Amino acid sequence: QLRRVVLRYCQHGGSSRGAREALGLERAGWPLPAEAREDPARSAVAAFTRANPQLTLAAEQANGMHPTAVAQYANGRERTVALRNEDVEGVLGHLQRLRDVSGRKIARVRSRVERGSISSVQGAWAAQTHGAGALKRLSEESK
Repeated sequence: QLRRVVLRYCQHGGSSRGAREALGLERAGWPLPAEAREDPARSAVAAFTRANPQLTLAAEQANGMHPTAVAQYANGRERTVALRNEDVEGVLGHLQRLRDVSGRKIARVRSRVERGSISSVQGAWAAQTHGAGALKRLSEESK
């Protein structure tokens, strides 16, 4: 179960535009001055956390880096997702997927093939199946 998400973004980088818009720090690609910014409680990410009260979300500024979302699960595992050049819907989609994943290690599912003791219902082929001259007739027809 997802416990915490850390959303890292760059203040100036173009690849972080969607992450900044999702956090309410920017609108349509234009940075907003501090006094004109939306109330952080009204941002898309805040709406996501209100809809999912079991998890906490933290935003960290990491200048010079591409945006990432680091998910921390109850079993101690972490999963990192790149949010490079994603729009607001893409960021929220990644957060939704991180929430829906259990956090367990992905294991390969192997199907087990059952093999019976009987090799064929019809039985094994033998030269005597079609009579004594079957092989002779087949060899003459192939010539």
